[in-house]
Amino acid sequence: MSSELDVESWMSSVHWPTDRVRHLLLPRGAPYTCIDSKGARYIIKAFGAGIINIMGTSGSGKSTLANALMNWVTIHSPVPRPLCYLGMPDEWLEVLPPEMKKVAYTLNGLDELHKVKRGSIMLLDDTGLHAAARRSMSGSNVKLSIYSQIARHRDVTIIMTAQNHRV
Repeated sequence: MSSELDVESWMSSVHWPTDRVRHLLLPRGAPYTCIDSKGARYIIKAFGAGIINIMGTSGSGKSTLANALMNWVTIHSPVPRPLCYLGMPDEWLEVLPPEMKKVAYTLNGLDELHKVKRGSIMLLDDTGLHAAARRSMSGSNVKLSIYSQIARHRDVTIIMTAQNHRV
């Protein structure tokens, strides 16, 4: 048996992403399989909205993980969810896999939050660039705070990446 087959076998046995992440990534009401602490499997319906925070040091793979989650939902969702890249140039879309490219769009910044499509998964990569903690009452931070409170009513899942400067 080749090592490539071993990797495929292993990947098919991994329950990824976790149930909590599936609950936010899949569209509202989509059924998915959960595994409890005893290994029993059962079906639950996704909530389809919320915030996923990914923290890590510079270069630790936060953006890669966020994109892997967005790719997973594009492949496994029963209904395509739009993928919103906030603050990324349009050229960013050219490097995405074809299945993601079909549903992806970009917005220039937090001033365009009103343009986020209902049901989207929105990636706010390097949150500190858009909403710095030292400027907590700035216009952009207030907009993001308000939007994150109403996002669930629009079935939007927000993935935020941020640098953790502590080692």
